[in-house]
Amino acid sequence: MTVETQTRVRGSTVAFPAFWLLLVGAAEAAALVALWRFFVRGEPGQLLDTIALAGNTIGQDRVDGLANTVLNAVSLTSLAVATAIVAVVALARGRLLLTLVATAFVVGPT
Repeated sequence: MTVETQTRVRGSTVAFPAFWLLLVGAAEAAALVALWRFFVRGEPGQLLDTIALAGNTIGQDRVDGLANTVLNAVSLTSLAVATAIVAVVALARGRLLLTLVATAFVVGPT
């Protein structure tokens, strides 16, 4: 027996069975446990982690120069101008929350 709730979406009725939500939640929990057992508790998972960490240090010399070039090409001034343009467009459309969120996402990491 499934428990269904009726929701109105743009004029049509949509049935949403709670049973499927519970089933998907249980599958996600089982997948989480399986991944944890493999990568945290298992030797193959630990070996993969070690290989990934070693690969990161090996490839760093090849990527470091290119990444610095790209990151140095974007000046703080151009970032500020682009952020201001996005904020003005969002404000012109009456989207105050969008303006705040977009600005916070750009200003926050800098």
